[in-house]
Amino acid sequence: MRVPEYVRLFRKNMLVKDGVSTDLEMSKIMQSAPRRPFLFTNENRMRVVGNLWATRDRIAKGLNMRKKDVIPSLLSAIDSPEPYEMVESGNFTRKLSGLDDIPVLKFFEEDGGRYLTSAILSTVLDGKHNMAYHRMLVRDGHLVARLVEGRHTDRMYHEALEHGEELKVVIFVGAPLEVMIAAAVSVDYGRSELEIASALHSISNGIPLDVTEVGDIPVPADAEYVIIGRLTDRMEEEGPFVDITGTLDHTRMQPVIEVDAVYSAPDPMYHTILPGGYEHFFMMGMPREATIYREISKVADVNDIALTPGGSSWLHGVISIHKRSEEEPKKVIDAAFRGHRSMKRVVVVDDDIDVNNPKDVEWALATRFQANRDMVVRNERGSSLDPSIYDDGTMDKWGLDATAPLGKEGFKRVMKLKD
Repeated sequence: MRVPEYVRLFRKNMLVKDGVSTDLEMSKIMQSAPRRPFLFTNENRMRVVGNLWATRDRIAKGLNMRKKDVIPSLLSAIDSPEPYEMVESGNFTRKLSGLDDIPVLKFFEEDGGRYLTSAILSTVLDGKHNMAYHRMLVRDGHLVARLVEGRHTDRMYHEALEHGEELKVVIFVGAPLEVMIAAAVSVDYGRSELEIASALHSISNGIPLDVTEVGDIPVPADAEYVIIGRLTDRMEEEGPFVDITGTLDHTRMQPVIEVDAVYSAPDPMYHTILPGGYEHFFMMGMPREATIYREISKVADVNDIALTPGGSSWLHGVISIHKRSEEEPKKVIDAAFRGHRSMKRVVVVDDDIDVNNPKDVEWALATRFQANRDMVVRNERGSSLDPSIYDDGTMDKWGLDATAPLGKEGFKRVMKLKD
C-alpha cells in the first residue's frame, strides 16, 4: 500500500492541520498528541504525514492481522524470506528539481538542521543487496548520512572506497509498512531485507511485494519519494541530533551523499518519523522484539513481549511467560539479553500480567519480587544510545524475576482496579 492509502485507512482518527511550517512547528504539534496520526500541509501545499505507526493497533491494522500475530509473522518472514515481484516501474514518476522539493523537517532547535528520519537506503555491491534506515542531514543540495560503524551499509561503503569507487545508493521515503519493518531487521550480510518484506507482505496481503529497479538497485514500487545518489569519500559534520532516547547524539564527521536525481509520486505524501516518538520506538524496537521472542522460545513458553516506551522501546523490556519451573525465569533473562544485546533491563512476569501496562508490571514487582533473591546483574557490552554507558562501552544489565512461585498460595490477584 502507498502512504495515501494508509491515511485513508486511519482518516477517522487523523488530525489534519493546514499551513504548518516544517521548521519546528510540525514536530511540536506531533509531540502534543504523540499517539495520534497527523496529516499536515505546509505553506507550499506539500503534504506531510506523522505519527502514522505510533500504536500497536495501527501497525496490526496496517498489516491486516491481529496484534498478537505481528511478532510471530515477522519471525516467520525473517526465517522464510520470499522472492519479490519485479515490476517495470514504480509510482515515483515525477522528476523534481532537487531536495528542496521535499518537505523535510527540522525537529528540534538543538538539531544540526533538517533531517530525513524515515529514509531507507538501498544499495547493491558485488551482487549483495542491503536495505537499512539511516538518518540524513539535508545540506546545500546534498545529504550527510550517519553510517553506524560496522553495519552493512558502512561495510559496503568502505569496500567500494577500497576499490576507488563511490557507492551508488537509492534512498526512498514513504514505503509500505512491511518494508519499513523489514528495513530495521538485523540479518546476516548479503541477505535481502526486501525478501523479508516480501514474505511479510505475502502473510498480510496474500501476494508478494512489488519491487522495481532504479539502475540495478531494487526499491519498493510504492514509494512516495526517491533520491538517487552516490556515497562519496567527502566528509562533513553530521549532528547534533535528538535520538530515540530524547537526548542529543553528538556531532561526527560522516560521508556526503551527492544527489543525482529526485523523484516523487504524482501526488506524494511525505512520511516523517518524530525522533524519540512512539513511531520511532516501534519501527526500531519491534524487529528486536522478534529476535528476543525467538531466543526465549527456546527455553520457555512465551505469552507476550514488549520493549517498553519508558525505556525508549530499546533499553527496557518485559516478558510474560507460561511458567513451568522455578529455574525458567533466569533462563528467560539470559535468552532475552542474547536476543537484544542493547537491552539494559528485562522484567519477567507471569501470563496474568499485561506487558504493555506499566501498572501491571509494577504490581508484579511489588508483590512477587525480592531483589536479593530474584535479580540478576551483569556487566556487558551495551548500547551507545544510553548516555550513562561506561567509557569502555559496557553497561550494567539487570534482569528481574517478578513471577509468582509455583503452587504457593497468596499470589493470585483477586481484584484489579480499572484505570
